[in-house]
Amino acid sequence: MLKRVLILATSAKNHGLCVAALDCGDRKLIRLVSDVQLTDGAIPKNYMREVRVGDVADVSILSPAPNEFQPENYLVDLHTPIRVQKHCDDAFVIDYMAPYLYRRQFLFGNLHKVLTFDEMKKNNISLAWVHVRDVLVHLSEYGKTCTSFRYQGCQYQDIHVTDSDFFDLRDDSVEISEAYFLMSLPHRPWRSNNGTDLYFKFVAKILPVSRVQPGTDLQIPF
Repeated sequence: MLKRVLILATSAKNHGLCVAALDCGDRKLIRLVSDVQLTDGAIPKNYMREVRVGDVADVSILSPAPNEFQPENYLVDLHTPIRVQKHCDDAFVIDYMAPYLYRRQFLFGNLHKVLTFDEMKKNNISLAWVHVRDVLVHLSEYGKTCTSFRYQGCQYQDIHVTDSDFFDLRDDSVEISEAYFLMSLPHRPWRSNNGTDLYFKFVAKILPVSRVQPGTDLQIPF
C-alpha cells in the first residue's frame, strides 16, 4: 500500500527517528514505525536521510500497526525507498495544517508534562498539531531540551523537546512569540521512584509562525 504523506516531524528516538506525518489521502495524522524491536519501532535514520519536514513523499506501508495508546501507527516497508515528490516551506505547512488543529481545552487532558496510566486510557489520540504562544525553549536542570509555553490561555512548563533542531542550546534559550508544535505521546511509560508509571508529553517539532505570501498555492499533488 502506498501512502502520500506530508512529513511533519522527524524527531529523535532511540538512535533512530520518530516520524509523524499527515496522510494526504485519508486526511489524518499518522506515525510511521518500523519492526525494529531494539529501537522500539523507530525509523532508521538512513531510510529518512534525504527527507525533511515539509516534504511531500510516497511511503510504502505494510499494514496499520496500532498499539494500546498509539492508534495512528503504520508499519513501513523499509526495503522500498521513500520517494519525495516536492518540498513545502514552513509557512505553507502551517497554513495547510489549519483544518487539523488540535482544539481541546487541555493538551492530552491535563496541564502537566506527564500523564498517568488512567489519563492515557482517556486519550484516543497520541499525535496533535497544536498552536501555542509565548514559547521558551530551554535546558532543564538535567541538560535536556524542554519548552514552556501557553496554550488556550494556560501555561505549560518544561515539556520535553525531541526536535533535534533545538538540541544544541548549551546555556542559551530561545524565545518564540507564536509557533505550531507537533506533539506526541509514547506507548511505553517511565517508572518513577515510587513505582508509578508516567507517560511524558513530547514536542517532536517546533515551527515558528511565518506568513504564506499572497498567491501561494495551497495544494499538495495527489
